[in-house]
This record gives sequence, C-alpha cells and structure tokens, in this order.
Amino acid sequence: MNSFAQTQRSITIGFGPGYASSEIWKDLQPKLVIPTEIVSITAAQRYNPALILLDHHLVREMDFPQWVEEFPEAIFLGTDSLNIDADLILSSTLPYKQTIKLLEMACYQWALKSEKTERAKMRETSFRYLNKLADISISLSAEDDLMTLLRKILTEGQNIACCDAASLFLINEINDHERELVFKLTQNDSMDFPFEEMRFPLDESSVAGYVALTDGELNIPDAYQLSGTVPYRFNQSFDRRTGYRTKSIFAIPLANKQKEVIGVLQFINRKKARSLKITDENRHWLIH
Repeated sequence: MNSFAQTQRSITIGFGPGYASSEIWKDLQPKLVIPTEIVSITAAQRYNPALILLDHHLVREMDFPQWVEEFPEAIFLGTDSLNIDADLILSSTLPYKQTIKLLEMACYQWALKSEKTERAKMRETSFRYLNKLADISISLSAEDDLMTLLRKILTEGQNIACCDAASLFLINEINDHERELVFKLTQNDSMDFPFEEMRFPLDESSVAGYVALTDGELNIPDAYQLSGTVPYRFNQSFDRRTGYRTKSIFAIPLANKQKEVIGVLQFINRKKARSLKITDENRHWLIH
C-alpha cells in the first residue's frame, strides 16, 4: 500500500469538462479518490473539491486568481497550455503512469496539509471554547431553571463554534457501579424537529461516550468517513429520521468544579456564519 492509501481519506478531484473522457479517472485509487466533473463555479461550490484540475472552459468562466480566492485550501492543477500559476502543471507529453502518480502524490500532499491544519485549529480553538464555556457556567450559576441554563450554554457554544447545531449529553449515575449517557438537549439552526430524551450505555462505542471516558476532545471532519481503527461510531439514526446531514463534529468534555467529567458538548456542522441555514443547495457554506 502506498503512502497516499495510508491516509484513509476520501478526496474529491474536480475536473473541467475537457477531461471528462480521460481514462485516468478509472485507474486512480477508487476507494480514496472521487473524480467529479465540474462544469461551473456553482458545481465546484457544491462539491468543494480538494484538488481542482482546470481546463479552458473553467478558466473562461472565472479567472484563475478568483478560483484561488474562492477555494483557498484546494490544490490547483492545469496543463502548460493554460499559462496559469497552478500548484502542479501536467504536461501533455508526460507518460500515462507518471501522470497518475503525480495526481496521487498531489492527493497525499493535500491530505497531510489538511490533517496538519485540523490539528492546529483544534489546539487553537479548544482552549478558547473551554475558557469561554467556563465563563458562561460561572455567569449562569445563579440560574434556577436547569433547562434554561442548558439552553443558554448550547446557544453560547454555537455562537463560539459558529456551528449549525449543538447537542448536550450528561452522565447519569445509576448506582455506585453503573453510569449511563443521557442525550439531554439539542438545538439546530436549519430545522425544527421534536426532541426526545434518550439514554445510552456509557462506553467508547459512541462519539460522546468516547469523549466522556477519555476526557479528551474529538475533531471529526466528516462523521461518515471515520477510520475503521477508531473504537467509536457515528449514530446515523437522527440523520435518517430527519433528512439532516451531519458532517463535522467537534466534541469536548464538560467538567464540574472538581474537574470531574459530567457531560459532553458536541458542536455539529461548522459554517461560515451562524445566521446561515444549511440546505442541500448551499451545503458549500459548511467549513470542513
């Protein structure tokens, strides 16, 4: 297995219509690379590809600097005939197998860059979230209505994380030897739905359970693309029942003054602005 395959991440390559008939797309790693034809900037925004192979059609639709501004985290590729300052120039005289290797290497470089950025963001934002939430808890300590307090914490958490939804799980002591996880509250900017409190075993098989037991945060770019090596799994029942699409999850433990973990906060689907409502048409507003 090559180094690209070891990243275990699905990567979308968007290409202009001039490359639609290329045989290369059949020979790239089928489980890890998702070749997607994009015929317009709107299509590119919908798929938000990691790599973008520009052709004359796409460059005519929008200048190269505008493409870079619109997709700052993407790696851009093009042929020498385009005369653009792309990250990787593909020559028409390059052997077929070498072209495939270059594309795979570009995918691998993007995956490494993305993972490094995610780790840095997690470290940078974790302390801000925790400190701010601590301040919120102190300022709301006089709140008599528990549910009002919890809703305020979720709302402030959504403001801090700039996310579409947030959920709160609390640990319930059944007896001296047994605990459970209570799905206590959830809020969603993009849809209304009836909420029903649920209870789960407190173990590492769920995202919230893993965070509660390890006392560490999780930053998940895509809940549907979890590695097979992690012990936890994303519960898709809510998405199936409501039609919602959970993508990113940032989960942190919630502790009391004695530093004991009493619950878990999950921030779901980070987006460009808190006021935005996420739909199938504007899913590109999500931040990965």
